[in-house]
Amino acid sequence: LCFALSLVAVVVILHLCWVSYVDRPGDTLPLRTLQLWRNASCLECLRPMPARTGPQGSDHQARCPVPKYGAFPETRQVVFAKVHKARQLHTVQNILLRFAMARNLSVLLPNHKATINQASPYIDRNAVVPHPEGKTMFDILCNHVVYDEKEISKYFPESAARVAIIREPMSQALSALVYFATRFPTRELWRGLSKHPDDPVNGFLNHPEDFSSETSQTNLEEFFVNNRMSVDLGLDLLDFKSSKQNQSKIRSFLKRLEEEFDLVLISDYFDESIILLRRYLHWSMKDIVYLRVNTANRTQNNSVWNRTLNLTATTVSTFRRWAIYDYELYEHFLPIFFKKLKSECSFHEELNAFRLILKDVVTYCSNATAAKPHLLVPEGAWNGEFTVSSSDCRLMAAPEEDLVEVVRQTQRRRRAEFFRESRRPTLESGMSTRLWEENSLHLHFISHTGEWHEYPTMVRKQSSPTSATLESGRSTRLWEENSLHLHQPHWRVA
Repeated sequence: LCFALSLVAVVVILHLCWVSYVDRPGDTLPLRTLQLWRNASCLECLRPMPARTGPQGSDHQARCPVPKYGAFPETRQVVFAKVHKARQLHTVQNILLRFAMARNLSVLLPNHKATINQASPYIDRNAVVPHPEGKTMFDILCNHVVYDEKEISKYFPESAARVAIIREPMSQALSALVYFATRFPTRELWRGLSKHPDDPVNGFLNHPEDFSSETSQTNLEEFFVNNRMSVDLGLDLLDFKSSKQNQSKIRSFLKRLEEEFDLVLISDYFDESIILLRRYLHWSMKDIVYLRVNTANRTQNNSVWNRTLNLTATTVSTFRRWAIYDYELYEHFLPIFFKKLKSECSFHEELNAFRLILKDVVTYCSNATAAKPHLLVPEGAWNGEFTVSSSDCRLMAAPEEDLVEVVRQTQRRRRAEFFRESRRPTLESGMSTRLWEENSLHLHFISHTGEWHEYPTMVRKQSSPTSATLESGRSTRLWEENSLHLHQPHWRVA
């Protein structure tokens, strides 16, 4: 009997040691465990653990309360690191922009197009749309930047949630290859295409150095197919090629990301990521419903880009050595992501409820007519009652450039109204105009009309006239998007 009890005790101790090893935060799990997770269906690998009884007989589920939405204030400041070609990026961006529009939040946006800076971490304050209320700190970031915490902290408070999303490295790199080689081919990509014209995909996997020589260390636009997820998250490219063999530098990079980001999502488990994001930010169910946007690269069926992948062991090994930073990144945060999901209570119940609502939303938006102006989603265990209108459908389905432009123009109008109504100057004796500098732009108030004008510092300052009025019919404001200023209208001294 003693021998049997001793044997049982040894087995239990070994099991506990194994569980402790698997659950260590931040560690990369054994390769076999990762392979099982990758091959298993999401519902199987993330199936909730059965109720466990602790030493005092307390039930695990009893110690794990179901989140109650509305019990905590929603997080309204979010920095989203938009990694290139990580799948469903535009969908996450769409969710964040709709959230910002519904609450009149400020979004850090470029003056034109949809990218703030993908060539360096620097964010030029003159190249972004000014804050609607003249502040220095914004609420939402969801456009492409090369992440650098020091630069981000100039525009967002430390309390803002930092969120990133990553993808399985080979699929991300192939998506980037097809997209940039067919739309915005760089000099390096052209060289690779000329060497592998008949099968560029397998050519890239077997000879990735043909598509990026790793010599353009200061030009990040040559790195769209070379560990781009890590580059977008702020990887230092100094001695980049040799650093791929430097495990100390890789570990240091991953540790920094753990410290800087509150949440790293996995786009391969997109719905799970959205629910986890919702729980972290305390958002409503309506805030996170979506329609899939920009889901795939479109190529012709007979295109050279549609060749069958020849994934031999040598090919996989070669590409892994090439994309080692992105592989280490993914294999580091994947088990952390799973661990977070397994620690959440009733996660699958909420996930299933979310998917049922999404199904209804997709059906409604595909057949929205004037006869049915909105979809009523009844109150449930995971949501309050809410409606989805045809306008909501149009916003959810809007292309990135169109939605960004809507938010950009909305912020410019809000800025105009704010300075016209809230900061109208009080006239003093001998002074009828007020000039001051804000973010290297002058705001020029005209006393009698309340009109305001933005123009660069090179425009001459008007000395203090007795009074100033706009000439009749000459008050039209002319937008200059590329330089972000308003032409100064003709005015005369009375």
